[in-house]
Amino acid sequence: LTAFLNSNLFDYYFKDSVITLGLVKRAKKTYIETIYIKDVSDQDDERFKELVYEIQNKKKNKEDTTELEEKINNMIYELYGLTEDEIKEVEKEVKNSK
Repeated sequence: LTAFLNSNLFDYYFKDSVITLGLVKRAKKTYIETIYIKDVSDQDDERFKELVYEIQNKKKNKEDTTELEEKINNMIYELYGLTEDEIKEVEKEVKNSK
């Protein structure tokens, strides 16, 4: 769940519904209730957890996490079955909103 809520797909989908204050995102309950979280295999769940922990540790040490974040985004794109065109649209919109 942490990986999804911090993904580009989440940012794209809720770009007009979420307020970001520094590293904290706030969303109204009505928007959160509409999120469709796909079930993942135990193996994928473990991989997401590993990546999230790795990102957290690197951030504590002020290390770059871009590559790890891209891995999570790509896993989520695959999980939700996004096409290359859809991924490009998400990436473009998220990049323009930052």
